Amino acid sequence: MLSTSALPSNIKNRSPWLVQVRSKPHLDQQFANGKHKQADSYAQSLISQGYRAKLIQLETSFQLRLRRKGVKQQFLTFDSYKHVKQRAKLSRFPG
Repeated sequence: MLSTSALPSNIKNRSPWLVQVRSKPHLDQQFANGKHKQADSYAQSLISQGYRAKLIQLETSFQLRLRRKGVKQQFLTFDSYKHVKQRAKLSRFPG
């Protein structure tokens, strides 16, 4: 799992958050990327009930911000970190 700090500043993990309870899939719940506080709150409520809940961010959507002098910035979305890194390398050396 990638931590937020491991990503370069122009790449963001925009994937959903997942609260997961081992051996209790009926308690698992997924939250949109912008709902981190709600996901954390749900995880903490499960922990206070005695469940071993964990909060993880999936790796299904990555956003690349491209900035070039004189050109409006662009935002591109990719399904994997590998693909976004490849595109980031290409953008450094325009053809």
